[in-house]
Amino acid sequence: MAFKEKLDSGGGDSVKFNKIGDTVTGVYLGSQPVPEGKYGPTTKHLFKTEEGMRTVWAKPNSQLGNLLSGEEGNELKVTFAESKPSGKGNPQKIFKVSINDAFERLDSAYLLSNESDEQYAEEPLPTKTVTSRDTVLAKLQAAKRKA
Repeated sequence: MAFKEKLDSGGGDSVKFNKIGDTVTGVYLGSQPVPEGKYGPTTKHLFKTEEGMRTVWAKPNSQLGNLLSGEEGNELKVTFAESKPSGKGNPQKIFKVSINDAFERLDSAYLLSNESDEQYAEEPLPTKTVTSRDTVLAKLQAAKRKA
């Protein structure tokens, strides 16, 4: 039996939602709780985009976290939609999450593998095959052509 090394998801650059309309688009890998973040407990949401790994930070049980729940492996577009007064100092950010229905949902194992898989570039990906970043990017580009 051979073991295949997985890439460290790291998280890449943090996404800043500073103004209404700011977005991030990519394949959602899932979340990791961070019990002691800079401002208390938080959750790290990981995305694989055409530019590389991106991290979106959200408080536990936040509106954004609830929208992302169960969407691992889907290509998502997260948009900062509006800002509402919170009564706690900073306004509450309201997000909209859109799912690209032209994108074939991927197993998270696809997204973290560094295995070479040029043979899959033109074929639909089987559900449990581990594939590389290049194939994920090819799937993203193919889905954009369909849309």
